[in-house]
Amino acid sequence: MNETTPGQKNSGLAISSLVLGIMGFLCLLGPLVGVPAVICGHIALSRIKRSANLLGGRGLAITGLILGYTSFLMIPVIGLLAAIAIPNFVRAKITVESNQCVNQMRAIDGAIQQWALAKGKKDTDAIDEAEVAKSMSGGVIPTCPAGGQYIFAPTVSSKPTVTCPNESAGPPPLHKL
Repeated sequence: MNETTPGQKNSGLAISSLVLGIMGFLCLLGPLVGVPAVICGHIALSRIKRSANLLGGRGLAITGLILGYTSFLMIPVIGLLAAIAIPNFVRAKITVESNQCVNQMRAIDGAIQQWALAKGKKDTDAIDEAEVAKSMSGGVIPTCPAGGQYIFAPTVSSKPTVTCPNESAGPPPLHKL
């Protein structure tokens, strides 16, 4: 009775139910295509039953129903994947911003050293930020990617630092070279 006889044709809704069920299950689309798979499957089974053996595809409709209902189980799986992935993306963003901060501080320190060498400054001399900015690419001091503030050291021999807003507890930490 599950097989299609030569005079029968498969229900289009049964085929649709199967295709939607497969898409929902394999593509992790969950209820987006699982709900239509279940609806098409139930309607197809109803029409097949009323057709007096003119329509076939009962097995297709049942398989579409099973896959459609199973795709609903993907909701917690997708939620679990999101719960794992989102904190890792945030952590990666913070790491990238911290690395950019350190690299920009190296560039600032290099500009300070170039400025001091060009102007004949000693290690104990004060830094002129406006003059150092002219040694930087584009003629400006870069901005911290995390929104922190670069702090120039008082003398040429001291290294610059930056306050970092990426830390949520306590005072903002200082990245140092």
